[in-house]
Amino acid sequence: MTTAANEKLLGGLDYQTFLNEYWQQKPLLIRQAFSGSPLAISPEALAGIACDTDAPSRLVIEQGETPWESLFGPFDDNTFAQLPDSHWTLLVNDLECYIPEAADIIQHFRFIPDWRIDDLMLSYAVKHGSVGPHTDEYDVFLIQTSGKRHWKIDTNEHYLSELLPDCSLSILKHFETSHDWVLEAGDMLYLPPNLPHYGIAKDDQCMTLSVGFRAPSQQELISAWLESASNNPKFKQRYSDKKRSLQQQAAEITKNDIAALSKMILEGIDHEKEHLSLWLGKYLTEAKGDPIDDQNIFNETSPHDEVFIRQHWLRLAYFENNNTLDFFADGIHYQLSHPEKEAIFYLCQHYRYSKSQIAHYCQGSTFNTIFNDLLEKGGIT
Repeated sequence: MTTAANEKLLGGLDYQTFLNEYWQQKPLLIRQAFSGSPLAISPEALAGIACDTDAPSRLVIEQGETPWESLFGPFDDNTFAQLPDSHWTLLVNDLECYIPEAADIIQHFRFIPDWRIDDLMLSYAVKHGSVGPHTDEYDVFLIQTSGKRHWKIDTNEHYLSELLPDCSLSILKHFETSHDWVLEAGDMLYLPPNLPHYGIAKDDQCMTLSVGFRAPSQQELISAWLESASNNPKFKQRYSDKKRSLQQQAAEITKNDIAALSKMILEGIDHEKEHLSLWLGKYLTEAKGDPIDDQNIFNETSPHDEVFIRQHWLRLAYFENNNTLDFFADGIHYQLSHPEKEAIFYLCQHYRYSKSQIAHYCQGSTFNTIFNDLLEKGGIT
């Protein structure tokens, strides 16, 4: 992205200033971050994705059978025909896997590492449609693509966090507005995690694109790591207590037993710590759910025979060591020598690849294996 485009996206700020002063700290409103709508998609087309694909989708009806009723897709035409005239919202996740033009928008946000970017969600709301006042545990950029939405936020650090009882959504029971704006097509609002916000559609053309970011919890990371580590044969070791001392009380867990059991746990973890960086590379590149298959009519295909296309479910990452480069693709680890790292950089940086350039890089035996693996899995077509 050019410097001019960079400054326009963030309202005149360069990337580092934004990261230092706003990222995970405070909200930022950018008028005309995009020149008008960055995405041309109709509500009918979005509803079609919610009906005809496995894209995660839901409807939120403020005054449904229950307050803030949530329905989950896939839907059918009859569902939409029965919706009220106002106060409802359709939300579709993983949009980048279904609409190539939407996927291109992610490129604007790659000043944040790829592994941190989660997905694109597009919402369509009729007048007064909303998902209620709430907080999110992750950063989000909210881009208005059509219509108008009235955003309200509460920057009070000590906001009331009590939720509405008996509600399927985590709706704040109390919400106080400290700042509010009406966003139109091309406007963008950045919100850090855990900031109360409330968006309400001003008309029947309201569509908002959300660029969401991954923020794995400590519990998620530890649980996933231990599940993976438990497959190591060293974790099959059994407790042993040869020549143990006779104890007086059968119900007592002695200090020696506690020390020996604790040592087993800590030694197992210490051994696996050596492999933690490799595990993280695999974990952070695993695709969400099943890869989108060839039946998805929204997947991008090569416009001509001179390029390969990388599917947007395919996550790639790497880190460098002294003499090698560790590369990860959809949870699989490959190790390459430094002479082949230029090919990996090219693969990670782009989503469209020149066939002649790939042919040149495939002279390296390891990269040739990697690329053919990705072709076979359908991650590159």
